[in-house]
Parts: sequence; structure tokens; C-alpha cells
Amino acid sequence: MRFVRPAFLSLLFLTTCIAADQLLQTLAKMEALAASFRGLRADVKMASYTAVIQQTDSSSGTVVVRRPKSKDPQAKWIVKEPEPKQFSFLGRVADVYNPKTNIDDTYDVDKKYGGAVNEYMLLGFGASPKDLQKYYTIALGGPETVEGKKTTRIELTPIKPDTTLHMIKAELWISDESGLAVQQKLNYAGGNYTLATYSNMLLDPNIPESAVQLDLPPNVKHEHPLK
Repeated sequence: MRFVRPAFLSLLFLTTCIAADQLLQTLAKMEALAASFRGLRADVKMASYTAVIQQTDSSSGTVVVRRPKSKDPQAKWIVKEPEPKQFSFLGRVADVYNPKTNIDDTYDVDKKYGGAVNEYMLLGFGASPKDLQKYYTIALGGPETVEGKKTTRIELTPIKPDTTLHMIKAELWISDESGLAVQQKLNYAGGNYTLATYSNMLLDPNIPESAVQLDLPPNVKHEHPLK
């Protein structure tokens, strides 16, 4: 019996070392990608779960991400189903276009959310672990397969309490091959979450700024809800 405890401690130490090595390898892939990442196109499926009514709302579409500078993300989401919509994020400004109402709502996200949205935009798309570690503690989740791709799941917990959007943890499924996040899950207080799964991901370093701007008709009505 006296040998059981040393053997257990040795196994625990070995397991910890293996996990630490796996996390370092994943972060190294992300860091290598971040050095050259300038843009990406992909299909995306979204699931938003509301705990209080136990309801999941699903949507699908495409996303274009452009990063002309390492800390200046830009993106456009086109929702195709169930109801068409467009979303864009350009620096400090976010736009939401609803074809049904023909209204484009423009938001100064810094005014409403401070730097929280910019921190969220760091998650996954060519994010540098060095930048992520300024805002989150990073832990290993483990190996998982997503859409037939081998990934390593990592967990990110905000260093400071998120009092704006109330996110308590983010999970990223990082492709073992590319270093891209092929899936993201943002967990919020109260059990709510959003889950995004990406496919047909194509790195593109030459995405023009026009690709992340909304496609608006000439007669669109512009509104500024926060003013």
C-alpha cells in the first residue's frame, strides 16, 4: 500500500505534463496563424440558447473577417436562414440591416459596451494567445472532433468580471491542422449561450474593405438607436 501514493502522484504529474504540452502546442499553432492572418471566409451555423424558456434559436449563413492590422478586426455576417439579415462590425461601429423593414441600425459599440466587443472579436479568428491572455485565463479542455476535424478545445475565462455582456466563459475548438477556431461557444450568466460552428473556411489575405460592408439598397432608412 505504501507504493500506491507515489505511483498515483507520478501518474498525476505525467498527466499534468501531457496536458500542459498539448495546450502549449495548440497555443503555438494559434500564434503562428496570428502572425500571418489577414482575412477569412466561411459558412457558419449559429445556435442561441435561452435558459429561462429552454429555447434554442438556430440560423445559418456566411461570415467574412478582415484584419488589416493585428488588433483591428472587421467582419460581416450574412444570415440566410431562417430570416435574412446582415451584421457588420468595423472598428467601433456595428450595423444591423433588416431587409423586412429596410432599416439599417448603426451602433457605437464603444459607447454602449466599452471595449467588451473588441475583446470578443479577438476570439478565434487569427487571435494571438498573447493578446487573449491580457483578458482571459486559458485552460485546456481536451481533444474533440468537430465536423470531422480533429480539434483541441480550450477554455477562456475573463480575468475581470464581464459586467457588460455577462460572459462567464468562452470555449474555442482549435483545428489541430490549421490553428483556426472551427467552433466557438460563448457562455453567459444564467445558463444562456451562443454556439457558432464554421465550415468551408478559406484563408484570404486580400479581402477588400468593401467585402465587410453591408449591401444596402439606395432607399434604405438609417437609424441610430443609441442617440
